[in-house]
Amino acid sequence: MAFGIPESAIEEIKARTDLSDLIAGYGIQVKRAGGSYKACCPFHHEKTPSFHIQPAKGFYHCFGCGESGDVIKFVMKYEGLTFVEAPMKLAAACGLEIETKEDPEAALRKRQFALHAELAAFYRRCIKEAKEAARAREYLASRDLSEEVAEKFQIGYAPQSADAMLTWAKKHGFTAAELETAGVLKPPRYQGGRWYSPFAGRVMFSIRDRQGRVIAFSGRTLETDKTKMRGGKYVNSPATPIFKKSNVLYAFDLAAGKIANAKPVREAIVCEGQIDVVRCHACGFDTAVASQGTAFTSEHVQILKKVADAAVLVFDADAAGQKAAVSTAGEMLATGMTVRVARLPDGEDPDSLLRSKGPDAFRECLDNAVSIVAFQVAVARAKEPNPDSYDAISRTGRAVLELVKKCPGAVMRAGLMQEAATLLKIPVSALEEDLAKLETEKPRPIQ
Repeated sequence: MAFGIPESAIEEIKARTDLSDLIAGYGIQVKRAGGSYKACCPFHHEKTPSFHIQPAKGFYHCFGCGESGDVIKFVMKYEGLTFVEAPMKLAAACGLEIETKEDPEAALRKRQFALHAELAAFYRRCIKEAKEAARAREYLASRDLSEEVAEKFQIGYAPQSADAMLTWAKKHGFTAAELETAGVLKPPRYQGGRWYSPFAGRVMFSIRDRQGRVIAFSGRTLETDKTKMRGGKYVNSPATPIFKKSNVLYAFDLAAGKIANAKPVREAIVCEGQIDVVRCHACGFDTAVASQGTAFTSEHVQILKKVADAAVLVFDADAAGQKAAVSTAGEMLATGMTVRVARLPDGEDPDSLLRSKGPDAFRECLDNAVSIVAFQVAVARAKEPNPDSYDAISRTGRAVLELVKKCPGAVMRAGLMQEAATLLKIPVSALEEDLAKLETEKPRPIQ
């Protein structure tokens, strides 16, 4: 038994899955060559096919880069999945039920997965059919979110009445307690009170895990009067048996495979908000992801690192967006990822820029993205009344070094230091000396 999956199940998956069909299913052109097949390797750039597939043996090998393996290894490599995720995906595709190692909470999670799938479908029906969802439909129309996009991202509407939710749950075999566990309903606040929904009257964005299963929701208010607004602009699901926000990237289920196979660099587009990500995907920028209602953490970076070597950050141009970009970049640099920052026009975010100026303008911003060091220097200098004074250069250098010291790789660190020295017009040796002193001090937050 490997990681809770029986070896017999692994062998059955391999027996039921035709390797050449699997690879062709990813859009890779496969050609017969005698008793085997050939293709241009999906794991490195080549013009002459050196990727050989032997379906009878369930094995592939690239004579160019040396990559080799079976159906499970291919899915792991191509989609950036783990040894547990890949066989589970293949098992579902070939209709095989896998019984994993006994888990006392497995039954609870299974019920929650089923509940969330049914809820997502229910919210979709509400936004399409319910009379009270007229404002929600108007909202989607005002944001140029088509029915096709809403379906792809499972965007719905939560009814105002908790009673409607309870009636729906009873009809579908779920209990009020299960709705409470999912965080979509809350019990009465006092004796004789009524159940209520924290998502009532909100546009519902389905949050999915790496395997595409709905695990949570993010509800956007339609109320424009802040005095009448219950909760913030967005209300997110609480932690549940199947959801922890620090372990989830929005749209990662759609973007991971695209990122893993992006050329020439496996680079992800990282946005701040869900609408930004939805807009990116709708306009063909399908490597976009975002954190789920929280700052980008080291856990998020570890998830992204499975499929990406680099990231371009597309955050708001305001002070909060700049601070978030630097903080996120620090987490990424700590894992050896390369980070660039796209500078959007003032007052624009990815959604507004794509809607007003179109994909070409957004692509230009991505192409002109600068290194995190260049971005950090520009941000720090903009705060200084006299940026070329010695004390201003010292403060800017200190801010950059707080970032650079997070980078573990000697080559990348040297490159960042050299770039910073050039931008600040000082000897790189001066930065190296200050960095040596800085690394002996107690950590300070990045400015």
